[in-house]
Amino acid sequence: MNNYCEFLRQRNEIGKTHLSKKLDMACLQLLDLIVIAMHDKKELSVSNALALSEVGSPATIHKKLQILRDFDLVNAIFTTDKRTKVIKLTDKAQAYYAEIAQAFRATQSPN
Repeated sequence: MNNYCEFLRQRNEIGKTHLSKKLDMACLQLLDLIVIAMHDKKELSVSNALALSEVGSPATIHKKLQILRDFDLVNAIFTTDKRTKVIKLTDKAQAYYAEIAQAFRATQSPN
């Protein structure tokens, strides 16, 4: 449990560096779900994101997506058919998650 607590502490510190305090838990949860979809090589469309009921209602998710765009963490990009927008992480968000991954690895190394 000590390793996990240390990881959480480091993640909070990383968040203070890379993210604004104005991001609430729903924004962070949505961002995490976007990262998981990208890691699984799945394109997450805006429509699919709006259906993520564990984050909130479609209206709440829409607002949270706008906040994430305003903070330059995600972009919604049209696919080739121009009818669907896919959510992608920005370089800023990728740097945030790269640092979190590094912190996770550091807490896993034997003492």
